Amino acid sequence: MVAYWDDIAHQTGLIISKEHYRKYIKPRQKDYFSCIKKYSNAKIYYHSCGAVYDFIPDLIEIGVDILNPIQVSAVNMSDTKRLKKEFEMILYSGVGQLTLKEYCHLGQKKMLRKKSKEE
Repeated sequence: MVAYWDDIAHQTGLIISKEHYRKYIKPRQKDYFSCIKKYSNAKIYYHSCGAVYDFIPDLIEIGVDILNPIQVSAVNMSDTKRLKKEFEMILYSGVGQLTLKEYCHLGQKKMLRKKSKEE
């Protein structure tokens, strides 16, 4: 397995336009992944947080076998059954992944509970 880490999306959308991705990044990734597959039996594990739904067909086209994470809190990513049915690839995700906003909110709750107990 070859792991490739490259966030191309954020919580609500894409970091880069589809046009720019397809013109500047996708051809290089395709060459890189093709070379790996030509000389090995490695699976390509691609990491990108966020709302990557619009890029999944591109990732499959360039040889990505495994997508991580499936950030269910991101736009168009919550219906994991639909994603699995729609796309022929391994969708790999941890359970209970939090966004930074959710993590900070939990931290604030814990801090407030602690302060209220002290008073």
